[in-house]
Amino acid sequence: MATTPVEFPAPSGLTLTVELYPYDSDTIANGSGDSATEYTNRKGLYSADVTEAITGFHHAIVKSGSNIVATYDVYLEDTTTRRRCFDADHQMRSEVTAQVNAEADTAISDAALATAAALATVDTNVDAILVDTGTTLPATLATIAGYIDTEIASIISTLGTPAGADMAADIAAVKAETALIVADTNELQTDWANGGRLDLIIDAILVDTAEIGAAGAGLTSVGVASLSSAAITDVWSTDALTEAYAADGAAGTPAQLLYEILQSLTEFAISGTTVTVKKRDGSTTAATFTLDDATTPTSRTRAT
Repeated sequence: MATTPVEFPAPSGLTLTVELYPYDSDTIANGSGDSATEYTNRKGLYSADVTEAITGFHHAIVKSGSNIVATYDVYLEDTTTRRRCFDADHQMRSEVTAQVNAEADTAISDAALATAAALATVDTNVDAILVDTGTTLPATLATIAGYIDTEIASIISTLGTPAGADMAADIAAVKAETALIVADTNELQTDWANGGRLDLIIDAILVDTAEIGAAGAGLTSVGVASLSSAAITDVWSTDALTEAYAADGAAGTPAQLLYEILQSLTEFAISGTTVTVKKRDGSTTAATFTLDDATTPTSRTRAT
């Protein structure tokens, strides 16, 4: 329990006691009452120490002996904080106001209601939203609309407006073309299915390529006997051989060897011990040979 000082005004120079009664009770709460002492310098103001654990609103009856000098109301707490007695109306207004304020603060805190600062922030945000929706957003939308109009005008200027254009008719035409594409796609899916027309063709090709073998290995067994007479006729009677000559000492192709034999017998010139063989044009040198004697040669050797 705390000792709570209780102050009240009364005529100076009296010996006084104060009795405290809870509201709606006729039973004294502070024993037989507490003696009051007048302040030395503040005459007419008394203080009594209440040692009981008393809280809440109480009637304070001030007596001089058995005579009632004054009555007050006081709000007590079990603390050492000094409490002042006032007339009932004033005390009620003051204490009730404080109590209501305290309860209201508690209720706001418990309910997590917005504070004035939070509401001010919300108000600022709402103002900003109103600016955006009332000014910024319409202006932005107007800019976008203008841009779209410009682009559409540019497209029309580039493409022009086709004569007889009909949106519904164009869509119907596209739909018809799409149906044909779908039909073709379905046909392809049937052809590509296992056992379908295209699948059978591919299977036949695979049989042929398997017979040929990797890197044409299956063709190595193809000999002259496998060639038709028409193919042989094409090689010897129809297709011309490209003129070419093997280098001195190098192996030659059949075409190179045939041209070298032909030109050595038909197009050549002898100068001293040098025999110059010409190409088919009669002027370009194809090869040169060296004789062992300029007068009575018995051998010759390829020089170039």
